[in-house]
Amino acid sequence: MFGIDFNVKVIVLFALFLFLDYRNFFIAFKNSFSNKWVLFFISLFMIQLVGLLHSSNINYTLHYFETKVSIIIFPILIYIFFNKYRIDVERFVKMYAYGVFIISSIIIGYLVLKNGGYDQSFLAKNVPNHHIYFGMYLSFAAIVFWYYLFKAKVKIVFKALYYFLPLLFSILILLAVGSRTAFIALITGVIISTVILLKSNKLKQNRQILLFLLFLFAIVMVVVFTNEEITDRLSRLFNESRKNSPLLKRMVQWECGLKIFKENFLFGVGTGDVQEYLNMCYRENKFRGYRYKLNTHNQYLDEGIKNGILGLLTILSLYFYMLYYSIKCKKHVYSYFLITIIIVSFAENILSRQAGVVFYSFFNSLLFFGYRLNEEFNEKSLNT
Repeated sequence: MFGIDFNVKVIVLFALFLFLDYRNFFIAFKNSFSNKWVLFFISLFMIQLVGLLHSSNINYTLHYFETKVSIIIFPILIYIFFNKYRIDVERFVKMYAYGVFIISSIIIGYLVLKNGGYDQSFLAKNVPNHHIYFGMYLSFAAIVFWYYLFKAKVKIVFKALYYFLPLLFSILILLAVGSRTAFIALITGVIISTVILLKSNKLKQNRQILLFLLFLFAIVMVVVFTNEEITDRLSRLFNESRKNSPLLKRMVQWECGLKIFKENFLFGVGTGDVQEYLNMCYRENKFRGYRYKLNTHNQYLDEGIKNGILGLLTILSLYFYMLYYSIKCKKHVYSYFLITIIIVSFAENILSRQAGVVFYSFFNSLLFFGYRLNEEFNEKSLNT
C-alpha cells in the first residue's frame, strides 16, 4: 500500500486523465492557484522550502521533498477534477472502506497461514508499510462503517450484514496487528460519532445505536482480556519499571523534540537536520535511539523542529481549522478523517513517509473539494 513507485504511477495517470483535454487543463491549472483553499493546503509543502534555506543535509532534504510531493499535487489535481466532473464522495469513501477491509482480511489471513498460527509480533512486522499506517487506514475504514451503520436507511438485518460485521472484523484486525494509536483514534471517532448520532436520531434509532455499541464493546473487551499478547502489550505500555516500555521510549523522544524546538522555536533547525539534533540529544540522555535514527514520533514536534513556530502553526491550522470547518458544515465523514489524522499525529510522524503523506493529502483534498464543489455546483443548478 502506498509505496513511492505506486504513488508516482497513480499521480501520473490521474494527471494524464485530466490532461486529455489539455487546453482546459492548463487553464484550470492556472486558476487553481487563485483558489485560497488550494493555496492553504499546499502551504505545508511551501513552508518546507523555508527550511531548505538553512538546512545542511541537502541530500536528505531532496528525498524529503520527493516524499512530500503529493501534498502539492493532490490539492491541485483534485480541485481541477471536481471543477470538471462530479462523483458521489460518500460512495467513494464506502468503496474505500470495503476495499481496505477486504485487502486487510486477505493480508492477515495470508500472514497467519504463512506463520503457522497467530503471532501479533509477526503480524505487526510484516503488514505492508508498517502497522501504524496499516492501522490508520483500517481505523478510518472502521469509523466509516460505524457512521453508515446508522445513517443507511435499510433494515436492521442488512445494517448488521453490510456495516456491523465489517466494522467488527476491522476492529479485530486492528487489535491483531497491535496498532494502539490507530485504535485510540477509532475509539475517539466512535465516541464523537455516537454523540452526534444520539443528538440527531429518534428514540428508536438511539436504542439501536446503544445496543450495537454495547455489543461491540463486549466483544472487544473479551478479545482484549483473553489474548495474552494484547494484555502483555498493554502492561508494557504503562509499566515504567521495564526498560522496553514503549511509553518510556516515546517520553525520551518527545522530551528531546521539545527541547530542540524550544532552542530553535523561531526558525527551526532546517528541513534536513532534525535527525542530527535528535541523535545528539539521545546520546546526552543515554538513549539508544540514535542507533536506529528514531524520529520524534510526533508530527507536531517534527514540523516545529524543522521550521520553527511557523511550521507548527501551519500544521495546527491545517488540522484544526479544517476540523472546525467540517464540524460547522456537518461533513461528518471529513471530521472523522481529520480526527484520525490528528490523533495518530500525536504519536507518529505520519507526514514523513509516503504511506502517510498520500493518505492525508488525497483524502483531505477529496473530502473537502468533493463536498464543497459539489455543493456549489448544485446551488448553481438550482439558480439556473
